Amino acid sequence: MKRKDHVKMHSYPGMVAVVGVFHEGKVNFMAAGWHAYLSMSPPM
Repeated sequence: MKRKDHVKMHSYPGMVAVVGVFHEGKVNFMAAGWHAYLSMSPPM
């Protein structure tokens, strides 16, 4: 492995949404989130 200078890693987004539904008298919740690393060099 070689060291790479000027590599910036960011993760997006940093939050999680809570999705709720009410159907036929029942309530259900789910945590939903997406996580990916972004970089310009190497492109990701």
